[in-house]
Amino acid sequence: MLVTMRISRWTPVLVLCALAAPPAECGSTVAFSERAVPLHAVWAKPLEGGPIRVALVAPRFTLRDGVELAQRVDLDLDVLGLWDARNLGYDPALPETSIEGSSKEAVSARLLKTFSARNDVVILARFPFELLPEAAGGILARRVAKGAGLLLVEYGIDAPPYPEWLRVMLTESTQEEDASALLRGVMPLSGASGPARSVTAWRHGAGRICVLRYFGAPARNHCLVPPLPTGLRGGTARLDDALSLVARAVYWTAGRTPRDRIARLTDASPRGPDPDEIPPFLTPEYAKLLQNSMTSQALRPFLLELERPAEQRYGVSVRVRNPGAETQYPAEEETRLLAKGSATFHLDLRIGPGNYLVDVWLRRNEDVTDWFTSPVTVEGWPALVSSTPNLTFLESWSSLVLAIELRSALAIFSHPREGTIYARALDPQGRVLAEAHAPVGSETEHAGLTLAFKELTTPLVKVETYAIDGKHYVFTDWMLHRAHRQDLY
Repeated sequence: MLVTMRISRWTPVLVLCALAAPPAECGSTVAFSERAVPLHAVWAKPLEGGPIRVALVAPRFTLRDGVELAQRVDLDLDVLGLWDARNLGYDPALPETSIEGSSKEAVSARLLKTFSARNDVVILARFPFELLPEAAGGILARRVAKGAGLLLVEYGIDAPPYPEWLRVMLTESTQEEDASALLRGVMPLSGASGPARSVTAWRHGAGRICVLRYFGAPARNHCLVPPLPTGLRGGTARLDDALSLVARAVYWTAGRTPRDRIARLTDASPRGPDPDEIPPFLTPEYAKLLQNSMTSQALRPFLLELERPAEQRYGVSVRVRNPGAETQYPAEEETRLLAKGSATFHLDLRIGPGNYLVDVWLRRNEDVTDWFTSPVTVEGWPALVSSTPNLTFLESWSSLVLAIELRSALAIFSHPREGTIYARALDPQGRVLAEAHAPVGSETEHAGLTLAFKELTTPLVKVETYAIDGKHYVFTDWMLHRAHRQDLY
C-alpha cells in the first residue's frame, strides 16, 4: 500500500529506522517501487478492448477537461478548439487578436477532416451546435449511422436550438428507455432543489447518441463537467466523480458493453435486532447499543454484488477515498480474484468512523472491465454530530469559537474512554492559520474550541474539526485520516 502524507520533521528518522531493520526482523516486507502514483482516480486505464478513439470539439479555453479525462480513461484523444463559445474562428473585425490557423475557414476545414476520420466517439461540448457547418454536420450524421458514437454536453435547464441535421438525426433515432444505467456507480451531483444533471440516450443506425445536460450555467474553463467549487472547496475528488460520468458516457457511446457489471456495494457488518425485538425494560442507551456497534473496528466487511454470476474470472481492486483529507490512499489495494460463476465478493476495508468514497474495479488481467463508486458512512466513537461557529466572517485578530456536539457513548463502554477533539484553520495553500484541541470523555456530549487568528490575508478559510480516539497532543496526517471529521468554510 502506498500512502502520501505531509512530511514532518520526524518522518526521515522513522524511514531510516525502517530501512535499517534487517528483513528477518520485520513482520512483513513491502517491495520498494519508483512507480509514479497518481493522486486522481484512474477509472479505466488500461481499458478492456483497447483505447477509445475520441475527438473533442469545444472552446479552446476549456480543452483542459479533455486532458483530465484522458488521464482517467484509456483514450486516443484528438482535440479541436473553437475560438470561443460563440464563434468558430476569430472576429474578422479584430484581426490583431488572431493567431495562425484560427480563422473560421480554417476551423471549418479541420472540422470536416475530424468528422471524416475513423473516431469511435465525437464529443461536442459547450457551444451552440448551430455553429457547425452544415456539411460537417452531414458527415457526422453519416458516421454515427455507420457505428460512431456522438456525445453532446449541454448546460442549462432548456435544450438549446438544434441545427436541422441534428434534429433529423434524433427524430430518426430510437431513445433508450433506461439511460439512467449510465449513472450506476457514479456519485450523484445534487443542486439546491434536486438533481443537477440529466442523461438521455438514443440509438441511431449502428451508432449511439448520448446527451449529458447540467442544469446550470457553465464554468468559464470547463466543457465536460459542471462548475466545480474553487479554492479549498475543490480538490481532485469532485473532478474525479464528475469525470466518472463522462467516462461512462464515452464508454457507452463507443459501443463498449462489459460482460459483467457491478450492481452495488453494501455494508456487511453484523446488524442488531429490530426495535420490536428489544425488551421494553432496557434503557434507551443500551437498546441503542444493541442496534448499532459504536466501537471502532480494525476491518469492516462489505459485500460486492454483480448484476449476474460472472462469466469469467476477474481481479477486484479497491481504493478508499476520504474527500477533503490531505492524506489519501493513492494506490489500489492488492488485487484479489473473483471466481467464475460468483455473483458476490467479500471485502474487508481498513476504515474508521467517518464518510468515505469506496471505488471498486473489475479487471481482466490488468484491463478494466467495470468500475463502481459507493459512498460509505461508518458510525463509531468518537463521532461529531455538529460543529457550529459563532462567526460567519473573519477579520484579523478574530477568535472563532466552535460549539461542538458529540455522540455520547457513556452506556456503551464498560469503562470510561478518552478522546480528543481537534480543530485547525487552513488557507487555500494548506497553511495552518490557527489550531486548538481539548480532551473529551465517553460521557461528553458538548464541548468547545477557540481558534485565535492573527493577521488574515486570505479570502477563504477552511476549518477542519476532528474527533479522535485516545488522548493526544500531537496530530499527524495519518491520525487525522482515520478520524471522524467535519469541514466548515
